[in-house]
Amino acid sequence: MKIKIIALFMMLFQLNLFGQKKLIDIEKSDAYTTYNYPVSGVKPEDVIKLSIKDQGWANLDKIKSYKYVQELRIEKCEVTELIIDFNQFPLLQSLYTMECTFDTIIFRGNPVNFKYLYVYEKHLNNYDFLQQIGSLKEIYLADEKAIDMENLTKNLLQMNQLSSVYLSDGKINYLPESFGKLKSLSWLSLHNLDSTFDFGKAFNVIKNIEIEHLNLMYNFNSLGLSSDIRLMKKIKYLHIGNTNFETLPAEIGELTQLLELDASMGSLSTLPSSLVKLVNLKKLILMPCKFSNIPDVLFQMTWLEELEVGGEEWFPSKTELKPIRKALKKTKVNDYPE
Repeated sequence: MKIKIIALFMMLFQLNLFGQKKLIDIEKSDAYTTYNYPVSGVKPEDVIKLSIKDQGWANLDKIKSYKYVQELRIEKCEVTELIIDFNQFPLLQSLYTMECTFDTIIFRGNPVNFKYLYVYEKHLNNYDFLQQIGSLKEIYLADEKAIDMENLTKNLLQMNQLSSVYLSDGKINYLPESFGKLKSLSWLSLHNLDSTFDFGKAFNVIKNIEIEHLNLMYNFNSLGLSSDIRLMKKIKYLHIGNTNFETLPAEIGELTQLLELDASMGSLSTLPSSLVKLVNLKKLILMPCKFSNIPDVLFQMTWLEELEVGGEEWFPSKTELKPIRKALKKTKVNDYPE
């Protein structure tokens, strides 16, 4: 028995070393060729990125020869059960699925290298399968139906390496209190959620998480951006573009750690004077917005490196830009090729 245990340990150790040696940098994966199944003229071991579309398989057995694949993309496939076996795909880092028919995801084996999971346009009754992939670093869920946030959060809390959570298109109107225990999160996206979503309550839930990137784009509700945004003391990048928010609360000026603010909101017609407190802000995007001229507060923000301002009905002319460019000498203002 002892010999078998040692042999198993050595096999896993060698697999891990082999996997680490062969791993690509996901952030630079665009440099690698994506092969569309069925692949012709290329050895299976040379396929690092594999895309599967419009297949009517019962499972993924047909692709097991592509054992070195690291990015797997599955779209519009009639797969009854999505089973990912890490014994077959030991180097798999990233899985993307979209518009597939499966209603169950099963992970098998040891997910040594698996870090990224993206599930688009698929409703799952629960997320207990996440307990099988504690290695996960980033998860993106786009679900037009109601997500069971209690069950999802319970499973996310099992992941010690999780740093990025993206929730999109779901009928989510709250974050459970337990969501605030995701202390390792640095990136949170609450994107295109239910119109009744209460941002004020959400900010109170996540206020103690070390979130640096907060994305609230494509949200449309009557509550607007809550003044409780002031609780998000750690965020450095705030994206609230493409929303129906008509104003920015004065309390946004308390986020003095902000480096980048994207407030490209077509309904935004005024800016609070408190923006002058954002002395660390490098980039401010206000395009499109509902301005008829350049807001006065912008002339005081001389520390900005980049500024974009304008709208669909009003776009500043060279003459209108001249005073702001003079006031912000070191700032690129609407710096586009002419």
